[in-house]
Amino acid sequence: MSASVASEALASALVNPREDKKPTPTITNIQALRGFASLIVFLGHAILLRGGMGFDHLMPFIGPYASAAVDVFFVISGFIIATVAMKAGADPRSSRGTIAWNFAVKRFSRIFPVYWVVLALTIALGSYVAYSPPFVERKPMWELIFLTTHINSNIMAAWSLAFEVYFYAVVTIALLISPKRVLWVLSGWSVISTVLVLYNYYTGEKWGNVFQLTFLVFEFMFGMVIAVLIDRKVYRYATSCAIFGLMGLLLGIEVMQMKGWPEHVHMWVHAVYVGIPSAFLVYGIVALEIDKGWRVAPFWTRVGDASYSLYIWHQFLLYTMLKFCERIGLINVVPGPIMLLFWLAVCWVVGFWSYRRIEIPAQTVINGWLTRRRPKMA
Repeated sequence: MSASVASEALASALVNPREDKKPTPTITNIQALRGFASLIVFLGHAILLRGGMGFDHLMPFIGPYASAAVDVFFVISGFIIATVAMKAGADPRSSRGTIAWNFAVKRFSRIFPVYWVVLALTIALGSYVAYSPPFVERKPMWELIFLTTHINSNIMAAWSLAFEVYFYAVVTIALLISPKRVLWVLSGWSVISTVLVLYNYYTGEKWGNVFQLTFLVFEFMFGMVIAVLIDRKVYRYATSCAIFGLMGLLLGIEVMQMKGWPEHVHMWVHAVYVGIPSAFLVYGIVALEIDKGWRVAPFWTRVGDASYSLYIWHQFLLYTMLKFCERIGLINVVPGPIMLLFWLAVCWVVGFWSYRRIEIPAQTVINGWLTRRRPKMA
């Protein structure tokens, strides 16, 4: 039995489905959590960028927090994508080919336009600015362009996008196979992935030698379980789950710290000590909004809307501004905290500008051109 199916069965045994509630069209708490997680990554990378900026005392602690925020992203992605896939698969007006195509196009328009803009800038400025340390492997450019590798020397934060694109591809294939039974297909993928990941771990071999067969794929599965629970209107113990998830997440981060993050922390530590608490937290805040009407402040929702642009732009901007300030000697004149706050402000402004001027227009144009609806085929 896969991790997702087992978790679903366990959760169903512990809670009673509520039939009198209907999910809201938009779950704002998810966007808020994504916004908060993106700021943790954003601040973490800024503090770790360079020593002597006045925040050296935070460096040993901020890394695991920024890393754990990405685990939260993966759980959120599993929840959102599974929810979208279930909704798309239930559409009786379109063929399965159209359903899979539309899903893939919308995911493409979400990920690639902003990423390609930033990637092009790193290529253009690559002879002037080093966007990664020398020990980071240089992969062929086509792998960076299409995000087929998690080792990205141009945009290091984009390592997580390779996992996202892989998961989108899996869901696209699942929709193509059977839109109405997409969860069954994804459960099959979960079983196969679980077996291969555990095989690789316990034997020390690398079956297939692909980065997708790591413990991080479990975090997508956790998100899928949450999608099933919410779809079945399981909302009980939401407050307890949210509190347990938050406390467990903080404890998991401390465990990573004690184990010697990042050199001595295996991916299974992320999946168990951070991924599982993240799943409880995500389920809790979603269920609280649907069942109790509890919502996070709108500010965090707006940050969540722009979180992807903030995530993709911030490292490019930080490395570029650092290099510029070092070259003109400004780094030795302006106090470190003030300099860092200015850099953060620039990243913030560019991130929100990118969301409004690149992300939204690109999605509108691409989705308008490429998505289609066809009559259901026999």
